[in-house]
Amino acid sequence: MNPELYKPRLAAVVVLVLLIFGLAFVQADPAQAYETATGFEYPLKGGGWFLGQDFGVWNTTRNEYHLAEDLLPYDMRSELPVYAPANGVVRSSGYQSGYGYVLVIEHRLPNNTYVCSVLGHLKSNLVPRGTEVKKGQWVGQIALSPRENGGYSFSHLHFGIRSGAYSTVRDPDGGWRYRGYAPSTSIRALWYKPSEFVREHAAIPGDSSQASLAASPASLTFGQVEVNSYSDLRSYRVTGSHLTGAVTIEAPAGFWISLSPNSGYQRTLTLPPENGAVERTIYVRFVPSSARQYSGSILHRTAGAAERRVQVSGEGIAGHRVPAPLRPYGPSSGVAGGSYTYYTIADPCSAGHPVQYRFDWGDGTYSAWSSSYSAAKKWSTPGTYNIRAQARCAVTHSIVSPWSSVRTVTIEPNSQQRLLYLYYRYLQSRR
Repeated sequence: MNPELYKPRLAAVVVLVLLIFGLAFVQADPAQAYETATGFEYPLKGGGWFLGQDFGVWNTTRNEYHLAEDLLPYDMRSELPVYAPANGVVRSSGYQSGYGYVLVIEHRLPNNTYVCSVLGHLKSNLVPRGTEVKKGQWVGQIALSPRENGGYSFSHLHFGIRSGAYSTVRDPDGGWRYRGYAPSTSIRALWYKPSEFVREHAAIPGDSSQASLAASPASLTFGQVEVNSYSDLRSYRVTGSHLTGAVTIEAPAGFWISLSPNSGYQRTLTLPPENGAVERTIYVRFVPSSARQYSGSILHRTAGAAERRVQVSGEGIAGHRVPAPLRPYGPSSGVAGGSYTYYTIADPCSAGHPVQYRFDWGDGTYSAWSSSYSAAKKWSTPGTYNIRAQARCAVTHSIVSPWSSVRTVTIEPNSQQRLLYLYYRYLQSRR
């Protein structure tokens, strides 16, 4: 056998192998041509989600820093669609311990520097590695199943942004470069706070993306609130990107809005964009001026984006109230036929008027309304009775308090009833 005959074939194989590996190397090159990321946005669209665990916080369960922001559906079960936060190319797509299914998308910025966005806890039907994506393009879906999301009992999106082009080189401590937690501040410093990064890069010059505006949650309920007083605090979040003008917010009658929880409440607000973006928390109070149902929408408007509404509702109730009186005070036991006196007391009504009282004796009867805070009762039948008291405004009788808490009274048979009982037993024994 002449070895010289195989040299041409061997050379051809070597060339083919080099071509294959060379092409693979070129495909993995971070500098390969793809569209520049001229603006960033959140990977979830519209309302229906909120910020859970924040970036950079120390997780006491893991004893590590969180390297992303967790975005949670309001019901913590919805499998919301996930979108590319900017133009880029998918460098990693698949299952990773702790994440479940996760994407790493590399983005080239206009200044020719790079960042990588990390989207974790997804379903398995995510876009494959090597896919070039546009900002706002569907890339996956949040997973509810623990088998897909890394073992969590609720659905959420891990959204991180790491500096630098994609690399398979591990961190100095041996951890995966795109993990969700790290124990050292030096590694944490390699990551950006996503909400700040999105805000700062939302409207890079040359970006032709359409303006977007979102408000979440989509509704707030305040329940019953006394007329001319204010409700407990509620809040929601407004976010916008690619804005060319201010966002105006207008609340309906009975509702007041502010950028601060403690002051500055008014019916209208104006949010000027910063670098084409807004991200603010809006605080809301319900202040009814009359006793009726209130409902409406807080309107959000800006040029080039669809109007957004947050539904609000509540009920104004009359401010004239009578507080419940104290639990009746008096004997807890007695005998049938005896007279027993019970006492109660209540503050004046909210209008400052005196109040009247009545007692529920626990046997289906009531005392008459009276300005006296005491009443006497005789029970003719032995038994256990739960008595309680109620008050009403002495001027406007329709304004009635809730019932007080109960006092239990045990009534024993009197001597005559005992003799009758013994005589009855005697007759029974003679039969």
